[in-house]
Amino acid sequence: MASLKSLFALVTVAACVSPLLAAPTGNECTGTISSMDDVDDAVKCTTVNINSFTVPAGKTFNLDLADGTKVNMQGDVTFGNKTWGGPLFQISGDSVTFNGNGHTFDGNGPFYWVRPYLH
Repeated sequence: MASLKSLFALVTVAACVSPLLAAPTGNECTGTISSMDDVDDAVKCTTVNINSFTVPAGKTFNLDLADGTKVNMQGDVTFGNKTWGGPLFQISGDSVTFNGNGHTFDGNGPFYWVRPYLH
């Protein structure tokens, strides 16, 4: 009988803890990102619109999204120039829909290419 009580206690604890470990739950709202200052509030929503803006050099554009979030690009995102370990862009979340809508992430590749005039 003691093992049945222990099993019941374990199941009860697991039921209480598992929601705390689950992925973030978003609010049914639309968040808009027009600068890095907007990211923390925008990712609380289940729809995130990304307008054109420049990510400052040496910063990661990180989207830690709630499960089921829909992301819509509404402009191009450009990254500032700096030699660093990155990443430039990082996204997490399950069942995320990402609509690029023909817009781009511009990492400014030519800045990192070998420039013969500097040698």
